[in-house]
Amino acid sequence: MIPSPSSSSSAAPPSPSSSTSPVPSPSSSNSAAPPSPSSSSSAAPPSPSSSSSPLPSASSSSSAAPPSPSSSSSAAPPSPSSSSSAAPPSPSSSSSAAPPSPSSSSSAAPPSPSSSSSAAPPSPSSSSSAAPPSPSSSSSAAPPSPSSSSSAAPPSPSSSSSAAPPSPTPSTSPAAATTDSVLIDVGSASDPAVSGTTKYSSTSSFTGTSSIAANVYKTGRSGSDFSYSFDLQPGAYDIILGFAEYTSGFCSEPGKRVFNVYVNGEIQVESLDIYDEYGCFKGVEKKLGSSVGSVITEPLTIRLEAIVGAAIVSYVSISPAENGCIPASNSGGLADGEDHAAHSVPGSYPPQINANSPKSYVDSDGDGFVSVTIDGSGSHSHFFDNANNIIGQITEYTWTLVETGEVLSKQVSFSYNFPLGTTRLKLAVVDNSCTTDEAETTVTVTGSIQPGVYCYYYNGNPMIMGGDPLGNPQFAAVAANPNLGFPTFSFSGSTFLSRCFFFFEVDADSEAAAVSLSASGGTARVYKGEDLLLDTDGMASTTTELAVGLLAFEIIFERTSTSGTPAMQFKVEGSVPSSSKVFYDQSVVKPILQLLTPADGPDSGGTSVKVTGYGLFQPLTVTFGGQTVTAGGSTTPEQFFVTSPPAGSDSVVQVVATTAGGLSSNAVEFSYGSVCDSIGFDGVDMKTTGGAQVDFLQLPTCVTIGGDGKLYIGTLGATVQVLGYKPDTLTVDSHCYSKALLDNNFQKNSVPAQRDILGITFDPRDTGLKPYISTQTLFWFDKDRVDRSNTAAWRNGAIDRLKPGSDPSDSKVCLVYDKRVVSGLPISNHDHGVNQIVFTQGGDLLITVGGFTNSGLPQYRLGNYWETTLSAAILIAKLSKGGSFDGNIVYSNDDEPRLSKQIGGDVDVYCTGLRNPFAMAMTGSGDVYAVDQGPNCNFGNTATTCDDYDEEAALTYNRFKPTTWPGMVQHGCAKFPYSISRPDKVVHITQGSFYGHANLQRGGDECAWIDPFDDKTADDKAPPARYKKELATLKSSVTGIREYRSNHFCGALRGELIMSTHKGGTTYRMGVNGGSKTSGPDALASNGGTSFIEDAHGSLIFPMLNQAKVYVLKPQVGAKSGVYAANAVPWRHGKGGGTKVVIGGKNFGSNPSVSIGGSTCSVTANSETEITCTVPSSSSGLKDLVVTSSTGGSSTLPKAILYMN
Repeated sequence: MIPSPSSSSSAAPPSPSSSTSPVPSPSSSNSAAPPSPSSSSSAAPPSPSSSSSPLPSASSSSSAAPPSPSSSSSAAPPSPSSSSSAAPPSPSSSSSAAPPSPSSSSSAAPPSPSSSSSAAPPSPSSSSSAAPPSPSSSSSAAPPSPSSSSSAAPPSPSSSSSAAPPSPTPSTSPAAATTDSVLIDVGSASDPAVSGTTKYSSTSSFTGTSSIAANVYKTGRSGSDFSYSFDLQPGAYDIILGFAEYTSGFCSEPGKRVFNVYVNGEIQVESLDIYDEYGCFKGVEKKLGSSVGSVITEPLTIRLEAIVGAAIVSYVSISPAENGCIPASNSGGLADGEDHAAHSVPGSYPPQINANSPKSYVDSDGDGFVSVTIDGSGSHSHFFDNANNIIGQITEYTWTLVETGEVLSKQVSFSYNFPLGTTRLKLAVVDNSCTTDEAETTVTVTGSIQPGVYCYYYNGNPMIMGGDPLGNPQFAAVAANPNLGFPTFSFSGSTFLSRCFFFFEVDADSEAAAVSLSASGGTARVYKGEDLLLDTDGMASTTTELAVGLLAFEIIFERTSTSGTPAMQFKVEGSVPSSSKVFYDQSVVKPILQLLTPADGPDSGGTSVKVTGYGLFQPLTVTFGGQTVTAGGSTTPEQFFVTSPPAGSDSVVQVVATTAGGLSSNAVEFSYGSVCDSIGFDGVDMKTTGGAQVDFLQLPTCVTIGGDGKLYIGTLGATVQVLGYKPDTLTVDSHCYSKALLDNNFQKNSVPAQRDILGITFDPRDTGLKPYISTQTLFWFDKDRVDRSNTAAWRNGAIDRLKPGSDPSDSKVCLVYDKRVVSGLPISNHDHGVNQIVFTQGGDLLITVGGFTNSGLPQYRLGNYWETTLSAAILIAKLSKGGSFDGNIVYSNDDEPRLSKQIGGDVDVYCTGLRNPFAMAMTGSGDVYAVDQGPNCNFGNTATTCDDYDEEAALTYNRFKPTTWPGMVQHGCAKFPYSISRPDKVVHITQGSFYGHANLQRGGDECAWIDPFDDKTADDKAPPARYKKELATLKSSVTGIREYRSNHFCGALRGELIMSTHKGGTTYRMGVNGGSKTSGPDALASNGGTSFIEDAHGSLIFPMLNQAKVYVLKPQVGAKSGVYAANAVPWRHGKGGGTKVVIGGKNFGSNPSVSIGGSTCSVTANSETEITCTVPSSSSGLKDLVVTSSTGGSSTLPKAILYMN
């Protein structure tokens, strides 16, 4: 979810910053300048996922030139102009000027738009010089243009800011101004009227309290249900209420006056009976606490509700709490539809990643406890101060036991020994706007007795001695009951032996219960305890005594024939025991080790080794040749991770795992002496040459790398930031940017809306460094970024292109506007928009477009609009058509997205059913993969049929209120009938596939949401034939994906997918082969960011959205003795060549040469660690790259360069 700009965004916006340069009106000249930035407070943010990933908004000051790194004044910007050799100066002095503040009065007149914005635009054209057209079907609409009215006077601050503190008002009618203290002698002459109450006074004598004088209790108000409401400055407050029973008629017996007290809907004093607790004519002081944030959607409201008689109050005092929260900002806020700022996300335990995720932790060692790591890092804030560029952050975490109130931790994450049973945990959070939220989760710990039948499998037919097979099992699995249709495993097609253990729960004694055994494809035996009970070669049925309790059984099945399907069935009294009556003891399961990845490492140790197998229930003691190591990482019953210790005297050691009960696994071998570097990365921050953080990127969302080796970073500030850097020291040595992009077609109070950039790429064939960017204005109505009279706001998405160029008003500008490529793309009224873009091998452009709904049906937390025929999909723009390409999407209905059908434009649906595909990437094989963000509870109900849509009801549905379309399947976060929250998905993209997100506007087989946990609809129907299941699921929010291309670690990581998570979460790795997963996903690093790019040296570079820095995962690589080529970027190129490639590595020498596919790549720059050369022409496909030093040594990067078709 995304923090929103200030709720004052509907006020008249300020004039643009004087640093904005005038831009000529659009013309056929290719020198047309780009849209420029604005300081308008109407700018608002986009985000990756409405549910779990806060992307903040761009600052209203985003038009100011960002500060450059200290050394950047000497770096040349990558502009092709004659000024490109000039040293780029620091941002203009005007950039430091405070932006004009908007008036707090919504009636203030907005500044006039620049006279330049009224210039007549050209008609859209395929010509690159054309200004971007409107998304409207009309080709003559005005293009986006900058506002250059730097002389417009900014609105003055409203004088109401000095208004006196508000008086209390009835019910939910807050006063216009805000205060930080309230003192009311209720019932006195100064007490204003409160609806539904009666003033009273008494002549009796009262006893006072420590802080309230006795005479205050002589007056008050009474009523059956009444409220005091106050607008307060952000902060934490103490609330003191004074009460006294003043009527002798209520003092004869308890129960005549009983009432509740609420603060903002939360009960604070329950069933207060003043006489029963304190007597008559005696003052009672109740001190309450409350945290009030700057973005609460209601005033602080104190409500008194009578249960018996009338509620009364004599005194109200509200004052700032001692040591209370101090907000980072007193401005900013939420827009209509948001219902909270701070958002507590305590997580689920164990994490529910897929349908097989366990629902509880098991006490395998029998000590009655399990240590569990609790993580609240998913908590976030929806606060955003647009004027001051302050992003909502959680600042306080408090974990308590619900039953006792005991505080367990004040950290975001902690470990705790949970006892047997279910423990309820509460996480309370506070954000930097001082708003609070809390949520509960549970941790369930069970004993070692678990449901099911535990079976070991042995390859072949091992000899049996004393009932036990000789040797170690090679596979193990849990069956639901003893009706065994055997699972598939590596040797299931040949002869095998299975040995299954279980307890059968007997409810009633029986002296002669009938039991039977049958088998096909082999023979079977059943043991009751240690006694042979049944044998298919002899006695296949009999009777036996059963006693109440758990009886131990063992079944051995030997497959002797490979024809037919093997099966075995054990019955008691004619029926197979139900799954609720069979159990196994996890504490006596023998672990099976199958594979070590990698199985070798250097003598120094430190290799992260993934151990896979079966029955790997923790805790396990793991030894490498007798040296004990700690199992950890992503532990499941099928895997864990260990770090190899330094080598001892043996070059090959045995790895063994042993349970707490002393059961040891089979041994697998690990070899020392490897010359390959172990896979590992160091996390470092990129710095300026002066050592400062790179904190001037204006909220980065996406990144790519150009043929010049520089980073091109798209931002929520509507700019593209360009960073040159030194890869050895990771210091920025040049910095320039584009001016902020505005669009005149979408305005707020006559000020063009700022464009949010969520995707960036280069055409692999382009020799001119012209980045393509996905642009949009998100939250168009939800955060009042676009006038509500503009019914085209829902289709404001576009693909724009920039080009190298300069600006006479700002020497740091190195990119200028070139043209609009695609217009009319659907954008949700929330944070799902046009995300990453990727060129196909044929030269078309794949465009990811987020959905408008949570799982098919509208709801206010996601903008409250139905899907469109082009949303929740990947589209393809047919750029391969060349000059005849028409990127202007035309609809049958321009005003209502749910009724709009596409009737024009060379943009088609490529694949569908993707809720919010935030990232997408192509691999060297030409396969395309994407990450899609899963649905969240309380963000909308689930579509099951096309009948969930009703046009008559849609006509009256109020999308501007906190409404939820009911649908046929409704749900909450934890009940009726289930929680809809699901993890994010990694998907293999193929044309025509459907991935499960419902879109009733496309209709047909897309009207039902498909649950990735069971691949069925919410009402348990099978998915459509074209449904394509995900490769993997990951904890939300996954926001970045790339193929790792570097040859580091002897190529062990090359070709794997790398996935990053929002807000600095885990970075994952996963092996793939086309549409199949070959390994993982496994954690690669504990940190990362929203998006990333791999550079020529194998470093993963993450411009951090929330943390205002650039974070780098730098590979841990040792010294190399000869020429070593690590990686080449960009690695995709056109067949005609002429583009640049940067090669990273070591020991290149003074005069290296490079060949690609056997043809010379002409070197244009080189050093010991980096080469830039011009790519030769070639046929399509993957080509090897060879670097040869002047001394004759060479290094080959296999399949390093992919030429387009």
